[in-house]
Amino acid sequence: QDQRDDEQLENDLQELRTKTEQAHQNAKAKEQEAEEAQESMVMQDIGHMQGKADRWALEQAMQEQDHRDAVENSQVSRAVNGYNQQGANLQQRQIEEAQKEMAQMASS
Repeated sequence: QDQRDDEQLENDLQELRTKTEQAHQNAKAKEQEAEEAQESMVMQDIGHMQGKADRWALEQAMQEQDHRDAVENSQVSRAVNGYNQQGANLQQRQIEEAQKEMAQMASS
């Protein structure tokens, strides 16, 4: 009887050790999963912030390009207007000269 009790006790202890070891391994695995999940969330947050920074930089670059385009368009407009004005002045002078010549021809 005592030997059977000892064997039973030994079996119970072994079973308890096995269950404790499994519980320990499960806890360790869950801790590892939690760490990986937290790491993943941190990486996602970093990715999200990087995405925000990239979008901001892109928006800044687009605004700067829009500004450069506006300045360039303004300069082109001024150049075209100046060219047109010179053309109009030249045309006006040509008309005046032609009128003078016609007046001189008519008076001679």
